[in-house]
Amino acid sequence: MREQLKRLKLGDELDVETDSTGGTVTLVALFQGKLVGTITSPEVLRIIDCISEGNKYRAVVLKVEAGLCKVRIHWVS
Repeated sequence: MREQLKRLKLGDELDVETDSTGGTVTLVALFQGKLVGTITSPEVLRIIDCISEGNKYRAVVLKVEAGLCKVRIHWVS
């Protein structure tokens, strides 16, 4: 996962999906099909619900620093 994070740069587009590994549903970001990390936001539950209803989301990388990545999530379809 850390290797993928190191490859990210400003403006990269990430896929946003849900993951239920371990029995808990989380929101994750993928770059070129590989897991980059989990997404934390006050809106996570709403986005998870929307994805479960068939909506698709992407994230744009705004900043990568010290093992963290800041993204802006947007609705695709």
